[in-house]
Amino acid sequence: MMVLHATSMLDGELHQGTRQLVTAHIEDLRPRL
Repeated sequence: MMVLHATSMLDGELHQGTRQLVTAHIEDLRPRL
């Protein structure tokens, strides 16, 4: 149970970090468009 919860939290953090990275990338590209 604990391992599953920790994995879920880690996956959530990873997903959030990826979303921030993609958002930053889009913000970088927007001025050129």
